[in-house]
Amino acid sequence: MKLDKETVVDESKDALPEKIDEPIIEVKATLDSPIKVNDGPIEIEKPSSDDVPYWEAIDTYRKEIISSVKRSKTRSTISMAIIIICSIAGLILLSFSQTVTNIIAWCLLGVAVVVILIFFILNRRVDRPDFQGYVVKASTAINKVSFADGKFSNVVYFPKDKLELGEVFAEGVYSGLTNSISRNLVKGAYSNCHFKMCECALFTGAGRQRKTAFVGKYINFVNSLDFEGRFLFLIKGKEGVDQPTALDDLEPLESNDIFFIYGPKGANVKDVFGTKFLSMVKALKIDKHLLNVIFCVWAGHTTLYLSYDDLVNELPVDKKFNPDGVKQFQKELPDFMEVLAEIAK
Repeated sequence: MKLDKETVVDESKDALPEKIDEPIIEVKATLDSPIKVNDGPIEIEKPSSDDVPYWEAIDTYRKEIISSVKRSKTRSTISMAIIIICSIAGLILLSFSQTVTNIIAWCLLGVAVVVILIFFILNRRVDRPDFQGYVVKASTAINKVSFADGKFSNVVYFPKDKLELGEVFAEGVYSGLTNSISRNLVKGAYSNCHFKMCECALFTGAGRQRKTAFVGKYINFVNSLDFEGRFLFLIKGKEGVDQPTALDDLEPLESNDIFFIYGPKGANVKDVFGTKFLSMVKALKIDKHLLNVIFCVWAGHTTLYLSYDDLVNELPVDKKFNPDGVKQFQKELPDFMEVLAEIAK
């Protein structure tokens, strides 16, 4: 289940709310008692010894969806068979001008109508495949491990919230954005600094002209810097995907084969960011499932775009969940958060 068409997220400088109007659900992922969720905020707890591996929990949820889909298809097949047989038999019997055959014919046609009504009622109200529920359960299980580091606190997952296209457009990383899709919006704190994170896909154009500008993890983090304009730090992978396109008002300040800095004309990068932040950014590596990294820095907040392949972004339904990509992200996340926290002090 890949990211598809919708829109997503809130204001970039949002602090965590002290109170949440909707009830917070405490979640544990165990196979004996599957996660019960609604679409209200979900408080993400630290993993416990009672938790099964998240990939096993996700596969359990996935199998529930498959079973539900199979039941729905079976119900549909049986219903259609009854409807077709009763309708054909009824019409044939109506062709005989006899009272008994006419009565039987109308009974068969009545059965067909009743089956149609029952089918639509069951299809609307009973055992519908809950794909959104699967996304929420799977995301919650992954979040518990992703935010297990002790520096994360007050992490809350908002299943209903989306990333606003206007907010992303205003960041000045990609030009001509026309649509965005997002899920798994999380707010929390890292080293007592507020952040929000989600998975999103950004698009330009429409119809046959639609192209993907970015797919991956979006992280918005506060910073304590004060300067005019914005800076972009790009760590480029071998595939060269998801490259920034809103660069007309910036100039290259530093570059090599894989690392680029763009900023206002004449800006001194070391004076603005200091040598420690720059060395931390340059030390980051593109490897395996990570395809591209962009830091977009404004005074007050930093936005990080992490382009990952499908193994990180996809929640499969028709095949077993492969945790390798998510494991890599979970391992890399604290390193990225440390870089972000360096300019939040």
